[in-house]
Amino acid sequence: MTIYPMGTIRKTEQIEKYESLLTKKKNNIVKKKKSLPYFLTIAIFLFLGFFNHLEDLFYKFFGRTTDFIILLIGFFFLLAISYITWVFVSIRKKEKEMKSIKVKMYDLMKL
Repeated sequence: MTIYPMGTIRKTEQIEKYESLLTKKKNNIVKKKKSLPYFLTIAIFLFLGFFNHLEDLFYKFFGRTTDFIILLIGFFFLLAISYITWVFVSIRKKEKEMKSIKVKMYDLMKL
């Protein structure tokens, strides 16, 4: 039977807690990166459907179809760029949190 100092059990519990947090954050980052292309393809199909169904209605407002297409494409790119930047900012934030957790783990693990 080995006798451990008092602090080692608490350290191992904290290290396990930090490791579980790291795996959760890594999985969250992977899910966000994988969902990005799916979101963009769904958005493309929604905008195409929107254009198909409402083209006659908006013809009265814009007069020509090209103006409506330009407006629709501009709105789509604005939405896509804002979503992509939001995803990358949240990923970068999670990576910074992971880095601080790794530093805490390193401080606990060193002798």
